[in-house]
Amino acid sequence: LDVLRWVPHLVALLLLLAPLALVAQQPEATDYDLSIDHVTVVDPDSRRVLPNHSVLVRDGRIEEVLPASEADGVTAKRRLSGKGRFLIPGLIDAHVHLTLGRVSEEDAAQRGAILNGILQNTLDLLLANGVTGVRDMRSDCWPPKKPGRLCLDEHRQLQRQLASGERFGPRLLALASPPVNGGMERGYLPEGAEAFFAPETAAEGKALARYLSQQGVDLIKIYNTVPRAAYFALLDEAEQQGLEVSGHLPLGVSVVEASLSGHRTIEHARDLPLACSRYGSEYRAQMEKVVTRQKDAEPPDAETRLRRTLESFDQERCQQVLQVLVEQGTYLVPTHG
Repeated sequence: LDVLRWVPHLVALLLLLAPLALVAQQPEATDYDLSIDHVTVVDPDSRRVLPNHSVLVRDGRIEEVLPASEADGVTAKRRLSGKGRFLIPGLIDAHVHLTLGRVSEEDAAQRGAILNGILQNTLDLLLANGVTGVRDMRSDCWPPKKPGRLCLDEHRQLQRQLASGERFGPRLLALASPPVNGGMERGYLPEGAEAFFAPETAAEGKALARYLSQQGVDLIKIYNTVPRAAYFALLDEAEQQGLEVSGHLPLGVSVVEASLSGHRTIEHARDLPLACSRYGSEYRAQMEKVVTRQKDAEPPDAETRLRRTLESFDQERCQQVLQVLVEQGTYLVPTHG
């Protein structure tokens, strides 16, 4: 009977707590800068599609993604209806060349204006297609550097401008070295350049990795004709320097070998079909002879390479290759075009 005396107090307490419980289920009633309402959100983290949701933004960052009914109580300076539309995270283009500095030999002022116009057009197109972050895969020049070329200092300045909002465009996530080719391509280096910029030996590969680490690039961009000895030595030294190696696969190296050795991203789509083919080993062995300039070594023509690759496709081999890439965290960047 004594308990009955407490019933009115318990009822009063429950009545007091009920509004608090309702408040706890709603997002904090505070001003957001932007609310995008009734939109279908594509969430790559959970691999789910979330219909009829609201996305709440403050100070340029997403703070809440909620069912639209739960966001009715919030206030926002600006509201957009996303009804009938999809909202996805900003896309990343992992292989772009914002500028290669290739214009005719006008005076420096005119050259700068031309390059600046080309660059802004590129940045605008990327944003218009939903790309909010890019890796520039050729951001520096081999010394001696020619006047007017856009090299690492200029790309770092651009990176700062994009980060601060001084220039409108996607974030510049990484800046790559000049392309690293093998000794057979030394004729394409600037006159007076160091020979190890196009390495042939293991010693030259290690020296180049140390040099590029000192230059302050974010990653080393490997190209096609680096011999195996120079390539694996460069990878080893780059790991010691804490520097990423990405780019083309050297023609004499397989996808699996590269992945197991720490090659971070494999650019372009030509290497995976060869890795999935029984012809791949023969092709790589022949191309290693070509890049090391062995006597009478010739590459197969494109028609032969494609035909033999397709004829000897092996599904089981392909699954094994893909499993290695997954386990090692190696990404393929197809970069068609």
